[in-house]
Amino acid sequence: MKVLFDISRMAWSAHRVSPSGIDRVVTAYGQWLEDSPDFEVVPVSYAGGRLSPVSRRRFRHLLAHSRSPSRPGVKAQAAWDALSRALQAGAAGRAPVRLPAIANDPHKLGKAFEELASHWRRGVILPRPAGDIYLNVAHAGMERPSFLGGLAQRGIANVVMIHDLIPLTHPEYCTVVTQQRHARRVAAILEHGRLVITNSQTTAQTLKDYAASMGKTPPAIVAAPLGLEPQFLGRKTWAPAAAPYFVCVGTIEARKNLSFLMAVWRRLAEEMGADTPQLVLVGLRGWENEAVLDYLERSDVIRPFVHEASGLHDDHLAQLLAGSRGLLAPSFVEGFDLPLMEALSLGVPAIASDIAAHRELARGAKLVDPLDGLGWVRAIEAACTPGAPPASAAGPAWTAHFSKIERELKALRA
Repeated sequence: MKVLFDISRMAWSAHRVSPSGIDRVVTAYGQWLEDSPDFEVVPVSYAGGRLSPVSRRRFRHLLAHSRSPSRPGVKAQAAWDALSRALQAGAAGRAPVRLPAIANDPHKLGKAFEELASHWRRGVILPRPAGDIYLNVAHAGMERPSFLGGLAQRGIANVVMIHDLIPLTHPEYCTVVTQQRHARRVAAILEHGRLVITNSQTTAQTLKDYAASMGKTPPAIVAAPLGLEPQFLGRKTWAPAAAPYFVCVGTIEARKNLSFLMAVWRRLAEEMGADTPQLVLVGLRGWENEAVLDYLERSDVIRPFVHEASGLHDDHLAQLLAGSRGLLAPSFVEGFDLPLMEALSLGVPAIASDIAAHRELARGAKLVDPLDGLGWVRAIEAACTPGAPPASAAGPAWTAHFSKIERELKALRA
């Protein structure tokens, strides 16, 4: 079976120091297809309304550079050392750690995308790739209805992954442009898709509900939880902290409900004083984060207790989680929530918002309504008391994910 695997996202994001969740999914799929004897992978890239082939050599080059480095770089190691020292010393009365995002490396992209771009600049029309299945596990590139429609007309089965429908169900957390783009993308998938992969039953049901609201019948849907990186499989130990600390992982944006968490930390600081636990926010600064930044930069009450870091290597993030009193995930809406699954797989306690995706996937986490301030204060205070950590939950594995996907793809061919 010949699979046209879209690596456009891999090409654009290969220069990133810290890959996003979707980047990790694209890389995992690329490696699976490359290693599978049952599929003939044809790497393709989309630009300018056209799908063009990419050489296997360039694909392998991109795949190698898209994987997490086996060792952190010098800047990443220095950032981790600074954060470790702060946690070991305790933050009360000290300047908080504010680690800026590590600049992306433009040279990491390599020559694969440059070669394809040179063809576009010279007006070279590469041969139109042929295959049985078009597979796209990133959201990008499908917002043009004629694109997926054209593939379907050629007899190619469109198989795509939808990670969430947040821009459509919760547009208040996204830009208008993002909402409109996602609406066009989902409309094209409903019209021309043969199989939709989702990361959870929650996302699958949301897609069904949205399709019904649009008067559409969705294509076949398979829900398959995403796998975890090896660093997050199995319990680890790391105890550097002089005082309890918690970790919150995710982009600093409105959907993550971090301004609420800052208000919770202010109440903790007012009640506990110097015994207030530390909080480490791990993630880039995103969209509509002014309320959070006001707390971080102007609140004398909580500033000594809250650290901010981004671009941590997976090894360091796993250590950080392992030494914490728990992961905090107060978000309003999620499709999957990878950091929460990573923490639970490591045996780290977790306090999470009581939302559909967490109820489905985060077995063992303490769930609290995302607007119950007193409930969050009491849960965090209780977690500060030393106790036996929960048994490690078996993290979702890529092998189980791909076993399910392989069956679905072979069924499509049949």
